[in-house]
Amino acid sequence: MKESVKNRLGLDKVGLKEILKATIEQAAAALCGFLMSRGLVFGSLLPFGLAFTAAVPPDFLALSAFGCLLGYFMPVSSTDGFRYLAALFAIVSIKALLAIMTKYASRPFLSAVVAGIVTCATGLVSAVGDTAGTLLALAEAVLSFSGAYFISRTFKVSPRVLSGLRIEELATLLVSANLLIIGTMSIQPGDISIGKILCVTLVLLVSRFGQTYAGAV
Repeated sequence: MKESVKNRLGLDKVGLKEILKATIEQAAAALCGFLMSRGLVFGSLLPFGLAFTAAVPPDFLALSAFGCLLGYFMPVSSTDGFRYLAALFAIVSIKALLAIMTKYASRPFLSAVVAGIVTCATGLVSAVGDTAGTLLALAEAVLSFSGAYFISRTFKVSPRVLSGLRIEELATLLVSANLLIIGTMSIQPGDISIGKILCVTLVLLVSRFGQTYAGAV
């Protein structure tokens, strides 16, 4: 663990604080992967777990993929979970290979292309001979491509609390946050929808602190 943290942070010595921070970050990546993989759209599509796995930096790939794996093992609908598992393994393999071959593996556009192509390929294979299924596969590929792009951009946002974020950075964060909230829609203790509560809270927060343009986004 210490060696991994040293390599990622570029430090000669690693203390308890750095190890604790790295542990929390990895756990958060796994949790986000789990929630993203449960973001249901159009009643049967689960593209955002694939998008998240394709978008995360190489240091977070393993636990992000593990979280997505758990989410796809427990799908929120009767969708074909095995197709998503196959796509997940394909994305992990491609990302791991790209991380070895090129320094551009974490570029947002490249991550989006990987997510879009893999999602489209697996979707089209499972929808052979079905026109409606083919259209859904193409729509899912677009969602996966777009989601991976914004999530990847989110990892590149610099935390400048005092000086504030640019409009582009804030919009990127809001899109990624909404994708994450979609994954909480299935969490309903009793008649309480956690996802709806988070949606309303997010709108109120960005309207209060992000002013007019953030509320519009």
